[in-house]
Amino acid sequence: MSLTAEFALRDCWPLDRSKPLETIVCKKYQTGFDATFGDSILYFTSDVDRLNPLSVLIDAAVIARAKEGDKIRLTSNHLFLARSDYHRATDIKSPPAGSPVLENVLAQNLRILRRNLQLFGKASPVKDMVLGVATRENILHEALPFLNKSHIDLSKILKFIGVGDGLTPSFDDLLAGMLLCDNILKQKQMRVPAQFFDEIKNLTTRQSLQQLSFASHGKLNIGFECFVQELLCQPVRSAKIVRLMNHGNTSGSDILCGIWLYLQKQVILNK
Repeated sequence: MSLTAEFALRDCWPLDRSKPLETIVCKKYQTGFDATFGDSILYFTSDVDRLNPLSVLIDAAVIARAKEGDKIRLTSNHLFLARSDYHRATDIKSPPAGSPVLENVLAQNLRILRRNLQLFGKASPVKDMVLGVATRENILHEALPFLNKSHIDLSKILKFIGVGDGLTPSFDDLLAGMLLCDNILKQKQMRVPAQFFDEIKNLTTRQSLQQLSFASHGKLNIGFECFVQELLCQPVRSAKIVRLMNHGNTSGSDILCGIWLYLQKQVILNK
């Protein structure tokens, strides 16, 4: 799809499309930029794999021209950005759910994923915890017994929320990967208390709060959503894993650690 004069949203866009949205470019990155709207953070990108439910897909040239402070107006069919008008294209479909679980394929994929995390995963307290590395003081080792239970009550792990650096701290990324798997597989093994998101507002970042909310509904970004579906039933390549590791600073590795931890536990429980 050519996006020279177009933009696209995901089919799971959660905001009311009938109401115009007005904001500005607030933070620019190499791969896109953020804009805030109320309590929400919109992410504009040219990479389909990086689309979360509140992302806007636009051409890379538009991202290159955009500057922090540029005005944005998004309506149901038009995007006004930096004095240019873009027309809405067909929505980007979410990955279809319901992949069959081929246990032998999944087990082999998890071995490949663990090996890649060992070799290429970014250094973080989450990686140390999941892979059993005890080379430094790490409060997250205390979290592992809670995470290895067959059913996890998130109210029991509040003390670990926000642990780690970055816009989405390491433990929160791990938890997002686990929640994503739990909801894609519809296992209902992770209990999200009714007040959970209110309770963690002051414990973590705004970006992390939104990411955890997405994951609790089986969404993250298209790249990770597709990857979980692929892990279940088809061989995965190391190149795909390494590409996902490059999401954020350590976030890609930490999310993959959460995916590995959750699915490895399922393999063990199903033996």
